Amino acid sequence: MTTHRLFQLPRTSVARKSRLAFVALATLAAAACSDTTAPIHPGEASTAVAPAAKPARTPYISDFQLHSIYIDIAPDGTYDNGYELTVSNPGQKTDGVYFQVDLQQGTNIEDGGGSSLYCSSVAGVLPRGTCRMTWWVSSPTYPFVRGPARLTIRLLQIQNDGPIVTLDSRTVDVEIVHS
Repeated sequence: MTTHRLFQLPRTSVARKSRLAFVALATLAAAACSDTTAPIHPGEASTAVAPAAKPARTPYISDFQLHSIYIDIAPDGTYDNGYELTVSNPGQKTDGVYFQVDLQQGTNIEDGGGSSLYCSSVAGVLPRGTCRMTWWVSSPTYPFVRGPARLTIRLLQIQNDGPIVTLDSRTVDVEIVHS
C-alpha cells in the first residue's frame, strides 16, 4: 500500500532548508496568535482621557448696524450718526460691561464716544440673553477731513481687579462728510 504525503519535497539540502524554514515560520505564527492576557473592558483602560474644557461663555456683539455709513464732522441733521448695537450674553449676568467707539483716518484716531450698557436697571450690568441699544457716534474733529475712515466698536469689561478686557469688537468702513 502506498501512502501519499500532502506536502512532499524532494530530499535535497535546499528542500530540507525550505522545510525547516516552513516549520519555523509556522511555529512563530502560532506563537504570535496566542494571547494569554485577559481582555480589558473599555472602562478599565490604564490611560484616562480627560474631557475637553468648555470655552468661556462671554458676551459678544451679535449685531452692529450704522444708521448711515456717513459720519458728519459738523452734524446739522443731514446725516444720522446713530447706530444700533445688539449684545448677546450666553453666560451668567456680567458686571462692568460698556462699549467704546473709535474713528481712524490714516494715522489719526479719535474717540467716537461710548457708554455703559443699559440692559437692566443698573448701568453696566448685562443679564443673560440679548440686549439692544441705540446710540450715536460723536462727531470727529480736526485733523479729520472728508474722506474714507474706519469705525471700530469694542465691547469692554472692567475686571474686579482693575484691568479692562476687550470681549469683542467690530470694524466697518465709513465716510467722513461735512454737511
